[in-house]
Amino acid sequence: MKYKICIKNTRLKILLSVCALLFVFCPLVFAGAGTTAGEFLTLGAGARPVSMGEAYAALAKGAEGLAWNPAGLVRIRRQSVTFMHAAYMDSIAYDYMAFSQRLSRRNAWGFGVHYYSLGRIIERDISGLHTGTLTPKDMAFALGFARRFRGFSCGVSGKFIQSTLKDSAQTGAVDLGLMTRNVFKNRMRLAVTVSHLGGKLTYEKEAQNLPTVIKAGSAFQLNKNTTGAVDVGFPLESDVFAAVGIEHDIMIMSPWSFCVRAGYNTRTSSDINGLSAVSGGFGAGFKKISVDYAVVPFGDLGNSHRLSLSYHF
Repeated sequence: MKYKICIKNTRLKILLSVCALLFVFCPLVFAGAGTTAGEFLTLGAGARPVSMGEAYAALAKGAEGLAWNPAGLVRIRRQSVTFMHAAYMDSIAYDYMAFSQRLSRRNAWGFGVHYYSLGRIIERDISGLHTGTLTPKDMAFALGFARRFRGFSCGVSGKFIQSTLKDSAQTGAVDLGLMTRNVFKNRMRLAVTVSHLGGKLTYEKEAQNLPTVIKAGSAFQLNKNTTGAVDVGFPLESDVFAAVGIEHDIMIMSPWSFCVRAGYNTRTSSDINGLSAVSGGFGAGFKKISVDYAVVPFGDLGNSHRLSLSYHF
């Protein structure tokens, strides 16, 4: 007896075809993988995505979403801007700013800046004498464009990346994204992304790859007030990982809004002792303004805190 599976949904056909192509070529892309540079690109921009375990490929939206899936740029009404500050141990900090704008019913663009600082590091010679001070920092500038088609949207983002220790290294990279509209009775959205695809950072004649990763993601409406998300990532430099997140809206007096979030990401589950893979946070909104907070434990090293401010207008 023969069985035939028929997929009638055009947008789902397109997404599944792209997924198949990406995963067929994964072994070729990952061949010869080794150590990577530009790891600050994997830290996670925005408090909302981080609090949901970074399961955000299918939830990406507007300015904040530029760093996760450029196809999500078209998911805004007009314009949006977001600012984020993340505080780590000692004086290490990560900041992100982005702006996005609808150009028409089908097109949108966005611009983002990443800045990662390791604070001040004292240089000493072999005898222990102070010889100077280093201020290591990494930066990335991103410019993205997205277009909506019938049943899905796609986006691309070009990035200029600069990493500075004592000397500087620069390179370029590209992010690609595909996202469906809602499928399966209007309750699920699917997405595929390729992030940090491109050149290499060269330090003292040694070239290192960027942390390229392919993701397949989904977001689904569990009920009227609860949204779940799942991402599976295939990174260049390490093992496959999975991320899950959940967000629950708490109904309060309009125009106020409030929600709580939690997530889990296996990418960091074995890196540090403790609850390093767990994340959580909340968000509060008033009319066009929203404030989001996320906390990620780093075991004995303490916690990382993120605070985001977004404005949609």
